[in-house]
Amino acid sequence: MERLCASSEHADANGQPWQPLALAVNADTLATWLADAVLPVLASERIALDLRVDDQEKTLELLRNGEVSGCISARKTPPQGCRAEFLGHMTYHCACSPAFAQRWFADGLSLKAAWKAPAVVFNRDDNVHDSYLAMVLGVSPENAPRHHVPDSERFVDFVLGSAGYGLIPHLQAKPHFATGSLVDLSPVTMPVPLYWHCWNIPSRLLARMGKALKAEARKQLLPAP
Repeated sequence: MERLCASSEHADANGQPWQPLALAVNADTLATWLADAVLPVLASERIALDLRVDDQEKTLELLRNGEVSGCISARKTPPQGCRAEFLGHMTYHCACSPAFAQRWFADGLSLKAAWKAPAVVFNRDDNVHDSYLAMVLGVSPENAPRHHVPDSERFVDFVLGSAGYGLIPHLQAKPHFATGSLVDLSPVTMPVPLYWHCWNIPSRLLARMGKALKAEARKQLLPAP
């Protein structure tokens, strides 16, 4: 998990060793608020950060396997030997461009329209889209056409470009709603809870990183209802 790198290539100008710290995060967190949380820590500590990106349902596996020292996950229960703390809810909107809405959802979001309209989803492991449609429409048309775009920023570009509709985090959708380049297909949003998990070991740097993540999450994410 956490160890000091004593070789010269991992030392700073004063010869002080840098400590590698591997964390697993979901792509939407990386695209929105993670940098604001970790950059102040990296500016003041000798940490060589190693980020692993995976779906919020799967980052916990990397922690459980010992590949990372901490992770952000949608799962609440920590693995054995770890602890977990609630960060907040990342809220998702079902959004598309105005032109796409007029073409495919002229009568609003419906199951009939969702069977025909192309969607943009992150990858085949991402269940946010299906969970949302099942919540709103009662079922998700899984056989409808889909574009798989495994990059959070390019994902939004595809939706903006009228390639499809998709579930976009509020932090990314808000400025596009303000300019009218995106519209919300439904007043119903989907909150996804996020938790900080880390090994339950004494580590000043890991504790500092966790504290920074929790502080920024309080600013950026929605609290528990």
